[in-house]
Amino acid sequence: PTPTPTPTDPHYDCALGKPIEASSTQSGFIASNANDGSDSSRWSSLFQDNQWIRVDLLTTTTIAQVRVLWETAYASYYDVQVSDDLITWQTAAQGIDGALGQVNSMLPKDTMGRYLRIIATQRATAFGISLYTLSVDCTNSDAPLSFQ
Repeated sequence: PTPTPTPTDPHYDCALGKPIEASSTQSGFIASNANDGSDSSRWSSLFQDNQWIRVDLLTTTTIAQVRVLWETAYASYYDVQVSDDLITWQTAAQGIDGALGQVNSMLPKDTMGRYLRIIATQRATAFGISLYTLSVDCTNSDAPLSFQ
């Protein structure tokens, strides 16, 4: 079983098991697969640009970095955004060429939000976008988050 990280850990994935939604799903690859603690289940969107996945961290918190583990249907361009109210979104980081595999996005120091969203503004393939894992480091440490 996956250990449950806690806020007292030096680094913890505060998105793990939290409420998560997506703009769309494809073939049963639901949004909650992205934060279930497994790198083998995945979320997949419809075959369109501007698809997003959003996690509710349940409280406004400092976010240090985000880990996205892309499947072969990755985003060429994407934004990492935060919000406190689901209305006003701040782009904290932009990604170019998500590429197959893991991408870590360090966010500016003191990035805060209750909600975090990855919005894929452009797909790299004819398919939708798909990711195995969306992890969020809710500490303010400069050391990189270590994922097992």
